[in-house]
Amino acid sequence: MQTVTHSISIQAPARHVWETMIAPESYRQWTAAAWPGSMYEGRWEQDASIRFISEDGSGTLAVITQFKPYTQIAARHMALLLKDSVPDESSELAKDWIGTSEEYHFEEANGITTLTTTLQTSPAFAPMFEKGFPIAMEALRSICEAQLQTAHA
Repeated sequence: MQTVTHSISIQAPARHVWETMIAPESYRQWTAAAWPGSMYEGRWEQDASIRFISEDGSGTLAVITQFKPYTQIAARHMALLLKDSVPDESSELAKDWIGTSEEYHFEEANGITTLTTTLQTSPAFAPMFEKGFPIAMEALRSICEAQLQTAHA
């Protein structure tokens, strides 16, 4: 496995960053910056299954392994999803993917939240995340900060 880490500072409280990151509509917005059409189905809670999918249903099936509100979310990927969300656990690509994990850590100080993403992934997938996560996290920062500016205007 290869580790891909990215951190970003967002001028917003951790609670706001957390809620914006996982709310269905804003999730679609920030992930679209790097992975257009991305969405999820399921619940963000401990031990829940969640599907991270594109518009055709392809993507990945994961289980939330850590869920500490406003502090940490972690997920372990269990299968690739083919078109129409058909699970794939046996192809070579799926075998490379199964067992990968992603974590999100939120640390707040003086109204600024540092969000750190850490992915443990196959070297085959690392370039996608090395390129995509900085773009997606910048979009999340823009959304969070714009929402707070609008709320205070």
